[in-house]
Amino acid sequence: MLNAWLVGAGRRRWLLGAVSAGLLTAGCTPNTMVAAGNRQPMVTAVPSGTADARVLAAVHTYEAFNRTLAEAQRHPVAVGRSYPTEANFSRYSFDPLRAENESAISELSLRRRAYRGTPPTSDIRVTSIDLGAEPSPTVTLSDCRAGRARWRPYDTRTNKVVAGREERTSSRLGLTVRVIFYHQRWGVQTIEPDPNRAC
Repeated sequence: MLNAWLVGAGRRRWLLGAVSAGLLTAGCTPNTMVAAGNRQPMVTAVPSGTADARVLAAVHTYEAFNRTLAEAQRHPVAVGRSYPTEANFSRYSFDPLRAENESAISELSLRRRAYRGTPPTSDIRVTSIDLGAEPSPTVTLSDCRAGRARWRPYDTRTNKVVAGREERTSSRLGLTVRVIFYHQRWGVQTIEPDPNRAC
């Protein structure tokens, strides 16, 4: 259950608004986004001259994926049950990422675990744009997830933190995110750790 980000010289900074069809128009202007559990604006760098509504839509989709996945981790549902709207990360993702997270959420439910605290914050950058890619237009993002130590799994029966490898790893994580346009919508397809990403 990863979430992602990256850097780039000579890039313009944009403060992006919340996911909304109304914001994803050519006339969209930057504003502040507050993610679930995050009181600070998410700052996104877009390469100069690429203030394209389609690129912004891809970034908004990734932000929505992170927000809804955090809700699904807070309140995991069992296999075969529907996700509530606020936790329906499948609306913002494609396989293989969607299937990986559906499996992870089902396992949380089965093991009677749920995440609590403040989800990691993102520092998202657009690193490449290929709107003519076949078979799907693609936007690649870089993310630097911070504050993972404040987002931890609990055993819902004992109300205690579940110790795991997260406690032994850095509180920051660099990620590379691939967002594609498929079946008339943007969705996150893959999120991979980026060992070259300095967070």
